[in-house]
Parts: sequence; C-alpha cells; structure tokens
Amino acid sequence: MPLPRPWLAFALVATTAAACGTPEAAATPADDADARAATPVVVAAVTTDDRPAPLVLAATLAAKEEVPLAFKIGGVVTRVSVEPGERVRAGDVLAELADDEIGSAVRKAREGREKAERDLARATALFADSAVTRAQLDDATTGLEVARADERAALFNRRFSSIVAPADGIVLRRQAEVGEQVPPGQPVVVVRTGRRGMVARIALSDRERMRVGVGDPATVRFDAAGDRSFAGRVRVVGVAPMPNTGVFEAEIALDGADALPSGLVGTAEVVPSARGARRATPVVPVEALLEADGDSAAVYVVGNGDVARRRAVRVGELSNGAVRILGGLSRGEQVVVAGGAYLVDGLRVRPQPAPGAERAP
Repeated sequence: MPLPRPWLAFALVATTAAACGTPEAAATPADDADARAATPVVVAAVTTDDRPAPLVLAATLAAKEEVPLAFKIGGVVTRVSVEPGERVRAGDVLAELADDEIGSAVRKAREGREKAERDLARATALFADSAVTRAQLDDATTGLEVARADERAALFNRRFSSIVAPADGIVLRRQAEVGEQVPPGQPVVVVRTGRRGMVARIALSDRERMRVGVGDPATVRFDAAGDRSFAGRVRVVGVAPMPNTGVFEAEIALDGADALPSGLVGTAEVVPSARGARRATPVVPVEALLEADGDSAAVYVVGNGDVARRRAVRVGELSNGAVRILGGLSRGEQVVVAGGAYLVDGLRVRPQPAPGAERAP
C-alpha cells in the first residue's frame, strides 16, 4: 500500500540526513545488511604434504604358515581324527592309512635284511677257509647294505603312513574321509600354526610394486572386525609377477591378529618409503569435495570480496579425512568445507574458519 505523503516526506528527509552524516555512520547499516544477506560458510586453508601418498589395497588374512599335510605313500584312509576349527598340539596323530600293505612291506624288508646278515656271516667264514672268493664275499657285503637300505625305506614309509601335527595350531580344512583311496602327496588336513604369526596378503600392480618395499608401515582393517585396526609392516614383496594374474604378491606381518580366523577380507593402507625426490602436494579436508566422480570433483574457493567461485579439481588418495589434490588448487587458498551444497558460482558468502582445518593425511 502506498505511504501517505506526510510519511513519504519524512522518509525522504531521514534519508537525506543520513547521507549528509559521517561516512562511517552511512556505511554501517548497508554493511550490516550485506553481511546478513551473505551465505554463512565454513572455510579451511589448502595445505601441502610431501609425504609419500599411501596405497589402499585389498587384503586377505592368513597365517604365514599354513601347512597342507599329506601321506608320503598312497593307500586307504582308516582314520581322520580332527575337524576344521579344532586346536591340535605338536605330535598329535591326525590321520592314518591302512597298515596291511605297509606292514607287509616292513616285514619283508626286515626278513631280507636278516637273510643278508646270515649270508654275509656264512661268506665270511667260508672266505677264511678259502672256500669262496673275494668277489663272492664282496657281493654278500653289498647284499646286506642293500637289504638294510630297503628296511630303512620301508620303516620311513610306515612312519609317514600317519599324519602328525608339526606344531600347535588350528585345523583349517579336512580334505579326505575314512575309506577314501588317496595318492601320495594329496593334502588330507591343512593346519594353521602360530609359529610365524599372521599376515595380510595383498596384490600389487607393477607401478605399486615399484613404490612398496620390505619394512614399509601398514594399517590393516577387516570388514568383519568392525572398527579394529591392526598395525604391521611389509615382510615380503614378490620379485616376479604371478603367471596367471600378472600381479606381484606381498605380505604384511600383523600384530595382535592371532585370534582372528583365516580368510577375513579387508583393506590395507601401506605407506611407501620415500623413493626419489619428494614433491609437495596440495591437501584439503574431504568435506570440501562436491560431486566427486573418479578422480574429478569440484570445490568452492572463497576469494576477494568473500565471493565463492566453483572450481574443478583432480583428486588423488584419501587418507585420515583429507584428500590430495593433483590439480586445480594452490597452497593458501580458502575452500568451503561446510555449506558448499547451498552455493552457486559467484555468490557472496560470510566465511568462518574451521577449527583445526589445517590437517594432513
């Protein structure tokens, strides 16, 4: 509704009087209005980091020593005394073969050795009486040595006709049943021992292989273990790619993971040792990124006049809540870390500093 003319005259007089006052007095109401109109945002400064970028890789938990146990000779299984998950102690008998054939071989070898001993004793006596030649005595001596070797082989085979736990551990797999005919060397029981600890197995591409070395620190997390993390160091790095996959296998020795079951999957964050010249890389809090897609994203940069400008950036590795920027930002620029979703390019903002914003991965 239009103002009555007396009120309009009064408003014009008030405006004229304000304009004729001091500059400070004139600017204050306008500035306050502009400040109230600006969109409030939280900003953080772009920092740099020259530490090697961490590698985040898929990891699988396993014991360093997982022993597939098999019979040396083939035969019929007569006993398998363990199930997966059972704990065993060194020396426990885990499986056995039928002894009929093996026992017969041992008896035959023993009797052959006894006969050879009698033959040598007879030949020795006859040689003393010049009734046999030196060659015949030598043949009897050799016959005894051969018979003794046959007996040792038969006893050795008998000893390995049963499977014995090599150390304290846990049965991972049972791969044969009673009555099954198994060939020599076929694994019957797989045991995980604790003698060499637990490892996380990872696969490296050729470029990753050139960055990772023995002794590099790592942090491993498993999906099934919740928020727990396990510290470790790279213990083994392959020197040749696997023929089927073309990747290099590596192992991370872990601390405190002995109670976990083998086969857990998760991620390993490996911090490569510095190799070659270091290069400082811009770093921003991950909250600054908008519309991230692969290695592309956008941020809002607050420049002169507190105006927010949208800028495309190229992103690298993410670690500890911060992301490396491979292109598009420089150290010291201010990026929006809260409130960016409500901005458009060129909008006036009212920036507030983020507490503890200068953080590195």
